[in-house]
Amino acid sequence: MATYTVQNVTEAGVGASFVAVGASDTFTPAASDYDKAFILEVKNAGGTQDSVVIDDPLTQGPAGATAFNPDVTVVVPITTGDVRIRLAPIRRYLQANGTVAVTHSFTTSVTANVFTY
Repeated sequence: MATYTVQNVTEAGVGASFVAVGASDTFTPAASDYDKAFILEVKNAGGTQDSVVIDDPLTQGPAGATAFNPDVTVVVPITTGDVRIRLAPIRRYLQANGTVAVTHSFTTSVTANVFTY
């Protein structure tokens, strides 16, 4: 399990740093940033695609639905995959403990981090 540190992008720029992902990762947005947009960037240098799932625990299913899953799933391609995923507003993805849960189907040579602005 990895914990991403949210990096704030300003006019002065930010030196992006990435961490090796785990199968189940998290990050914690500041409460003052709940209405902001966040970017999850995932880089895949491995030989298998990575299906990234950002859990959405708050969106309610339509009445009478037999199947409903509002989670966001994005495939990061093999070898040179570099994908940026916009998460806005971030409050949609907050777990009860104030974190955002991110899972990866492939973790070898995959790195990620989160940015806000």
